[in-house]
Amino acid sequence: MKTTAERIDTHNATLFWTTVIFAIPAALAYGCALALRDGADVFFSGLWFVYSTSRVVAMMGVALSIGISAVFVVRHIVTGRGLLIAGLSVAATVFLLWYSAHLATIIG
Repeated sequence: MKTTAERIDTHNATLFWTTVIFAIPAALAYGCALALRDGADVFFSGLWFVYSTSRVVAMMGVALSIGISAVFVVRHIVTGRGLLIAGLSVAATVFLLWYSAHLATIIG
C-alpha cells in the first residue's frame, strides 16, 4: 500500500506530464510557423492548416491544463513544487503560442 507522500509524488508527476502533453500542439504550431517564415512555398497550404489546427488545439490544452491544475489544488493532492512545475509548463505553452502567432503575423 502506498503512503500519502508516494501518492502525492505520483499526482505531481501526473500533473506535470499532463501539462507537457498538452504543450505538444503548441510546439507543433511553433515549428510550422518557423517553416512558413523560412519560405516553404511548396507545402504552404498544408503547413498553414497544421499551424492553424495545432494552435486551436493548444489553446484548448492550455485551458484544460489550468482546469486540471485547479482541480488538483482544490483536492489538495499536489504540492507547491508540483504546481510550480506544471505552471511553468503552462507558461511555456502560452509563450510558444504567442511566439508562433507573432511569426505568423510576419508571414502575412
